[in-house]
Amino acid sequence: MAKRHRIPVTATVPDAASDANVALIRKAIRTALLCEGVTVPCEIDVLLTDDEGIHEINLDMRGVDAPTDVLSFPMNELTPGAFDPDACDVDPETGALVEESMQAIDYGIDFYATQTILSPDGRRIMVAWMQNWDCISMGGRRSWFGQVTVPRELSVRDGRLYQWPVRELESIRKNKVAYKGVPVSGELKLDGISGRIIDLTVTVRPEDVENPYHEFTIWFAQGDQFRSSVRFSPAERMIKINRKHSALRRAVVKDRKCVLVNYDGTLRLRILLDRFSAEVFVGDGEQTLTMTILTDPVFDGISFFADGCAVMDVEKYDLA
Repeated sequence: MAKRHRIPVTATVPDAASDANVALIRKAIRTALLCEGVTVPCEIDVLLTDDEGIHEINLDMRGVDAPTDVLSFPMNELTPGAFDPDACDVDPETGALVEESMQAIDYGIDFYATQTILSPDGRRIMVAWMQNWDCISMGGRRSWFGQVTVPRELSVRDGRLYQWPVRELESIRKNKVAYKGVPVSGELKLDGISGRIIDLTVTVRPEDVENPYHEFTIWFAQGDQFRSSVRFSPAERMIKINRKHSALRRAVVKDRKCVLVNYDGTLRLRILLDRFSAEVFVGDGEQTLTMTILTDPVFDGISFFADGCAVMDVEKYDLA
């Protein structure tokens, strides 16, 4: 079955988007597309507003300080000659562009409503709301509601989106603690490796490449019965975050996982903890996992666990 055009209609004027008006608008648009010979599925968004509303849009988008009857904008601005269809993979039957790759912006639990800005030095910087509609209230009484992520610098490499904490974060790092070549088999704690407002980097590799470890886990926000975790299974190339024991007081999503796109036997994780959140950056930022937790900040323990024999490097900074 051929895909149909998508024509959402909204209104800021009471009763403007009645069933009869919406049906008429959609019929007119589909007739116009048919007359123009447009067969590729399109999306046309229609807003019905008043003079005040269209005046504001005119001023914001066109610098025209006056209302008009109709305004139309392309969803994507293209410079004439900038689009080269021969450089794209196009379905010869439908004329539609063929998807080359797809990825989630973030593979974690709480990541929503991204926004980006362009910094003065040309970097594209993104933040997101650390929340989602399934977990809008995780129970308990707090003095805050909602968080945003650490600003992330974006880049595209080989068609994939990469994210990394903005370099300005380094200016508030202090109290460095570092370990090199630490063997891990079973559970292990390291002196000086704890905290709830920290920048933690862990690099893990098998002690014996012929006999790799089965699983590696980092527990954080740990104490008494509380802990959250990042777990990695090299055989499955699977990384998983879990907050089941983070003092949740109602049934919400507790874990998320993803398969690593780049894994050569060495796992590198950068974890930013900020009291009630964890942001995990995998490798060079090719994948990220974000979640919020409710554990009291007094519980700041961190420990490591390997099922099998692994070797790790650890670097931790407190964030001022």
